[in-house]
Amino acid sequence: MKKIFRKILKWILRLISGVISLAFILMIIEYLNTVFYEFPEPVPFSGADFHNPYQGINEANWKKANFHAHSRAWFGLTNGNDNPPERIEEVYGALEYDVFSISDYQRVNDFLREKEFFIPGYEHGYNIKKTHQLCIGSEGATMLDYPLIQSLHHKQHIIELLAAKNQIVALAHPKFSGGYKTEDLKYLTGYQLVEVLNNYRNSEAHWDSALSAGHAVFLIADDDSHDLNKLHEAGHHFTMINAPDVSMNSIVSALKEGKAYGVELKVDDKQTLEEKQQLHQTLPFLKSLEIESDTLIISLSAQATFIQFIGQGGIIKKTAENSALAKYALQPDDTYIRIKALYGEEVGLYFNPVFRKGATDPFEGFPSRNVFKTAIFRLITIPVFVALMVALIWRLFRGAGRGKSGRSSSSKKVKPSAKKKAGGKRK
Repeated sequence: MKKIFRKILKWILRLISGVISLAFILMIIEYLNTVFYEFPEPVPFSGADFHNPYQGINEANWKKANFHAHSRAWFGLTNGNDNPPERIEEVYGALEYDVFSISDYQRVNDFLREKEFFIPGYEHGYNIKKTHQLCIGSEGATMLDYPLIQSLHHKQHIIELLAAKNQIVALAHPKFSGGYKTEDLKYLTGYQLVEVLNNYRNSEAHWDSALSAGHAVFLIADDDSHDLNKLHEAGHHFTMINAPDVSMNSIVSALKEGKAYGVELKVDDKQTLEEKQQLHQTLPFLKSLEIESDTLIISLSAQATFIQFIGQGGIIKKTAENSALAKYALQPDDTYIRIKALYGEEVGLYFNPVFRKGATDPFEGFPSRNVFKTAIFRLITIPVFVALMVALIWRLFRGAGRGKSGRSSSSKKVKPSAKKKAGGKRK
């Protein structure tokens, strides 16, 4: 009985070892896709004129949106087991969202496909540092990722791959788990949005790093909800979008153009959906944000405790107190100015920047690939990978064969000793 148990235990351990080895091999395979880039040094916005994404907006066109909510997926292996699509529709519908999406990991969920506001999307990424991307207007999931460590080149490659299949690529919760360093955002390009506000992290420093480097990227704000039975997960962070309707074309265009702002709302675990709904209905909103004769003017629907004007390097250039209307005289050294309005500790409104524009288009493409470095890397790593794979397979089979040879060699040892004993008797 003990021998049978040992055999079963050995078989299980060998199976586990094989699965781990196979998983490791598959992860290593993905790194063979590594691409190297030539990242130019950051250059701040420059030019005589300012680009203002809010110029001429209609205050009657604000739409409330959330693009980041997880449901049960992949047989319950991902975080979202207690969040069926029906619950997402129920909660965000009750809170009167104009647009909301389901963003499962690595798959497009089409549960809401019959809705007028349906925008296919998902959250990309299955790496250990949570370097994730929120894909909006997606044609389908991209399965490649770099699951272990990621260099700046790996992050740029993933963004480039995602841009080919999605209308918008947003860097999801950059600060969360150190997925993106603030230094990364000085160089990465090809994405349109940064998820500055998220239930898990505030990533303003990352956004300012990108803006200070002259990258024209706008913000998005989302709940990133995983279990809406916990009501504090809903209606905490959301995006207000200035669009004439809720069609995908209108919403995507407005987000790309920066005609949106993020809302951070302090919520209570004990609030009911009805109480939260009433709170949402009374929130202040942006009436206008314009530039007149080199003066930036913001008008809000209600008096804010503080209105901050923030510039290069995330430095607060001016603060207006207890006002619904605030002005800032744009300075020659201002490369961009973004505004944040705070209503006590309960509400924060985060607005996209106005930034200088000149002959160079601030809405960039991708950095150029370094073909030579990429070729050399693959020339070296492919043989190494093949050798590693052969070594792992050989070790597994050798381990399996060693048990058999061990049994046969032990049985052979009995026979010589028996012969020797018999020979002794003959003497």
